[in-house]
Order: sequence, then structure tokens, then C-alpha cells
Amino acid sequence: MKYVLNSKEHSNPDVVIVRAPEHNYEYLQWHEDVNAAYLLSVFLKAGYDAEVYDYALRSSPLEFNPEELLKKRASLIIWVVDKHPTNNPFHVSEMIRKFSAIASSEKPHLSIYGNTQVGPERFLRELPIDSVILGEEHDALSLVRCIIEGNDLPSTTGTMFKASDGKLHATPVAPRPNLDDLPWPARYYFHDSRLSQNPKDYVGAIMASRGCYAKCTFCYIRSKEETHGEYSWQGRAPEDVVDEMSFLYFTHGVREFAFVDPQFFGPGKRGHQWALRIADLILQNGLKDIAFSIYARANDIRQDSIMKLKEAGLYAVFIGVESFSQDVLNRYRKGVTVERNVEAIELLMQHNIRLRMGFITFDRNSTFDELEQSAIELERLCALRGDLITQPVFFNNSLTALENTPSSALVDVTEGNDQEVRNAAPLLYEYRRKLSRGNGSTTNPDVRVEVLAEATRMLAAELTQRSIQLEAQLSKDGNETRPAQTEETMAWFDGLTPFAVSTFTKLIGDVKSRKLVKIGAEVDRLAEWIGTECKTYDSLHLAGRQLEVASSRTISMD
Repeated sequence: MKYVLNSKEHSNPDVVIVRAPEHNYEYLQWHEDVNAAYLLSVFLKAGYDAEVYDYALRSSPLEFNPEELLKKRASLIIWVVDKHPTNNPFHVSEMIRKFSAIASSEKPHLSIYGNTQVGPERFLRELPIDSVILGEEHDALSLVRCIIEGNDLPSTTGTMFKASDGKLHATPVAPRPNLDDLPWPARYYFHDSRLSQNPKDYVGAIMASRGCYAKCTFCYIRSKEETHGEYSWQGRAPEDVVDEMSFLYFTHGVREFAFVDPQFFGPGKRGHQWALRIADLILQNGLKDIAFSIYARANDIRQDSIMKLKEAGLYAVFIGVESFSQDVLNRYRKGVTVERNVEAIELLMQHNIRLRMGFITFDRNSTFDELEQSAIELERLCALRGDLITQPVFFNNSLTALENTPSSALVDVTEGNDQEVRNAAPLLYEYRRKLSRGNGSTTNPDVRVEVLAEATRMLAAELTQRSIQLEAQLSKDGNETRPAQTEETMAWFDGLTPFAVSTFTKLIGDVKSRKLVKIGAEVDRLAEWIGTECKTYDSLHLAGRQLEVASSRTISMD
């Protein structure tokens, strides 16, 4: 068995791995960070004492306490940044600053691991850290050995750090690991006395592959080409994947899984054969009544594969649609057509599979024609099965030009920006600035598009606050919640995506038709209108009740 047991908490571990929250609201995960879990497993197997502090787990009572971390007296603290591209590095940055403020001379070596988004150079310039791990598990292990044994940082692999002359130095990364040679990720959820350890509170994150065969210009995987030269799709043996799932199923009672691979299917016929083999093994191994989700490109959604995967337990798929305008897809080199995106979505709907859509609604080149094309198709899909489209504010997204990707060059272009619209939408621009290369941001020269982006952000803030309230209500003990009230709440959620898309469509038409003489006044007007629309939606679905939320002008839900 490839599982490394982590059965004890250490008073003075060699290394502490920290997972920060991903957002500044109560958006918590049902599963461990699989990257942190792989690191933990590799360190334990190598003979080092290590443990994880996970502040993003839904079932965790942990609150960040820098003094508690300092008392561990670890030689090294590794702060894991989730590799999913929509999660931001704000909170890990703030935690590092708070920790460093009290650490003084006792400060351990601080390093960051994962998808930095803003680039390792910016982290090293702006944060009180010592290094950024550029590679994967073997590179992280080389850093641990270096620090524990008192060696110099140039002896590591895949590490960027400040040299004695103040310049940044990067060591070459180690070859990508053979995924079948790695130990399974250490499931610290089931061995940490601070956590509930209840399988009902848990989703088993499975990484069955890494990399991708596509070449989308914006994707964080493209940034790995800077260090690895190539980061093509690499899959584990299907037998090893399902053995790990079986271990969680039979040992810990896990019934829900999330494949966190950025692209579940490998390229071509062999990629689909690999996926079908996993489905067959799930069925053969007796993993009954499980449910799992995957990430996939639209061109890989095929009738035969989806039918077999659904039989094995598939219930939800994330597709990076980005837009229903072909011009936008071509701009991002998606390698897919609008028609293929639509065909994939309709196929999933036919099989009653839930859908999460990745969308990049706004970028420097966005036009109202492109936005209207997307809105028209979204409304049509919502009319088909809007209840299957989850995360209704998916279209609140501007292009984040990640470091070392082909899209990153966009952030240096700032001409045409209107200071008045920046003053009217400070939260929108602050979010973009924090995620962009060199503190810059990419904006659209048409101020109406920028006002629409702010209006979309405000709509997302309104709906996210409401969703949090109602999710908390649903999580209460059934004896405390009236069945009728539960039905009302579920109806509110089921209709949310069609409502959000309809409101977005109205916003496009409203903003496009106006001259926007006074930007601040227009944004205030839109904020009031959005709030009224949301309250009306509440009343229609919650028996006249309206939810109380903070003003979308002043609260960020990033």
C-alpha cells in the first residue's frame, strides 16, 4: 500500500505545511489540499517530522494564530497556494506578514509552494519570505533537506531565492515525478484530532493526472513552461487511482470524490481509453453509490465516455467555456468552437449532470457584441436546464494575466483607462491589481465595459452574501428548520443561475445604451437597481422574506 500514515501531531516538527483560506468570505473546502497532502506524504516517507495546518477546511475549528505556529519551532514553514487558477494569493500573503511580524530572530525559513499567480519574483519582492518552490514534490523535499542539514540554497533544485547580492536566483527544477512512484497523499483529515474525521463532512480529492495537452494563453499551466520547458498531460495508472479511491471508500467510508486534475482526459483516443478504464475499475471494485466530479475540456465530452463515467458515479463537470463568442475563443487560443462548447453542455444536460462553467467575461479587448453573444446563449441554456448550472456568478470574472503566460503581456498596457471609473470602482481595480503582474492591471479602453464589469462584481457580491446565509440555514439541524422553509430555500438556489444571467443581460443592455457622463453616479444607480432586483427575487422565492446583506459598493467577495 502506498499510503503513508500520519498518526501524530509533533510538538517540534521539522516542517509545517500551511494552507490558507482562498477567499475573504466563508467559502471553505470539503477536502484537504491535495498538494499539501502530497507534500506531507513525501516528507514523512523521507523520514522528516511534518504536519499540516489547514485553515480552509470546512470542518476545521482552526483560526490563524501566528503565536501557535511560532511555538512549533519548525525549521521550515511551507505556505501552499492552491493551484486552481481562480483562487487568489491575498490571504496567504496576509498570514505570512502577520507571522513574520512576531517571529523576529526566531523566524524559520519561509517558503511558498504552488501556483503563485502573480509570479515568484513579486512574492519575493513584496513578502518577508526566503524562497519560492518552482517545481514539485522532489524540489520541495530538496529544500527541506537543505534547511535541515544547514546547506546553502544553491544546492536545492527548483527553488527561487534572494542571493547575497540581493538579486533573485533560481535553481533548475528536478524532472517531473513519475506519478505512480509518488506515495498517495497523506489524508491528514482522518488523523488530526482537531478535525471532525466524519466522512459525511469530507470529499476525497483525487489527482489522477497533471498537466494539459491544450495551449490556452491564460492558463496557469502555461507558466510551468518557463521552468519545465513542457508540461504536457501525464496520467497515473488507472489501477493506482482506483486503489486509492478504494482505500478511502473501505477504510474511511468516503462516498464523494473530486478529481482535481486540471484536465481529466488525456489527449486523443488513448486519453478516453484511460478515463473509461478508471470507470470500469470503479465498477469492478465495488465502489457502490459514490459520486464524483471532474474538470474537462468541451471537446472531450463525448457520449460514450460520459455514459460510462456517469454509470460509475459522475455527477458534475467543470468546463472552461470562457465565452460564447468565437472571437474571444480564438483570442485565447482555446482550440474549440462555440458550437462544440454548446454541444458538450447540452450532452451533459441530457444526462442530468451538473455543470460548472469557467468564464472570462472581461478583458482589454472585450466588446459589447461579444458580451451580448455570450448572454444570449447563456439565457438559452438556462431555459433548457438552468437548475443544473451551478455557481451562478461564474461570469463575474476578468482576465487575470498570470505571470509567465502568453496573456501576461497584457498587464503593461494601460492607455485609455479613465481615472474616474477607477475611482468609482475601487474594489474591482484593487482585485485586479493584486492578481496582476507588477502591480499593474489590464483594463478596457471603453469605460462602459469597465462600468459593466463593476456592475457584474456588485451582482456577484449581492448573490454570494445571500447564498452564504441560506447555505448556513440549510446546514442547521433538520429539527430546527421547517420543511417548507427548506423547500423555499432550495427553490431559491434552483432559480438562481437563470436569475443571475437574466440580470446580467439587462445590465449589458442598460450600460451599452448610456453615455455615462458621471461615472460615480451611474455606478451608484446600478448598485441600487441590482439590490432591488435581488430583494424582489428573495421575496418571490422566500415567502416575502428579504435577506439583509452589506452594500455591494463597499464589500468585496474575492
